[in-house]
Amino acid sequence: MANELKDKNIRGIHIKVRAPGGNKAQTPGPGAQACIRALARSGLQIGRIEEVTPKSHDHCRRKWKKDPSFSAEEVIEAVGYNPSLNSIYIIG
Repeated sequence: MANELKDKNIRGIHIKVRAPGGNKAQTPGPGAQACIRALARSGLQIGRIEEVTPKSHDHCRRKWKKDPSFSAEEVIEAVGYNPSLNSIYIIG
């Protein structure tokens, strides 16, 4: 990509970094920093690096993923259940 920019006589760039955002990850992936370094090493001038991840303003809830590795019975055994109090208590 850097060679294509150099062929078009572009010497400097501004970079906008975006993560998934919303109610997903708020930080860019592991390749973002490596990509910026590669562009800088190729001889392009880096002007501004701007983070443009969309932020959730209405506090959307994340999707709840069921964990198939635990059943309700296993959770009750691990945590503890007292039928006389009709409550779950933490052991330990």
